[in-house]
Amino acid sequence: MDYDLSLATVDSVTEAAEAAVTQAGALVDQAAVATEATYEARIAPLDAALLVMSDAEAYGPFLSNCHVDKAVRDAGSEAEERL
Repeated sequence: MDYDLSLATVDSVTEAAEAAVTQAGALVDQAAVATEATYEARIAPLDAALLVMSDAEAYGPFLSNCHVDKAVRDAGSEAEERL
């Protein structure tokens, strides 16, 4: 996901964290129910889930340390705990 840090709001930070958790969870579930013991079926979805979470951690938690709006910093801290 691409994030425009100049447009960050409390809602965008919260929504990005929730979307990442949902997307990563779906990828983990996909790997968990895979019937084939292949990289594509089991490892690739887990790798993709890690990438999703890594990208999300570069948004909200980053903003918790540097955004000028305290409300956005607080939302970033909450996102960091959620992630």
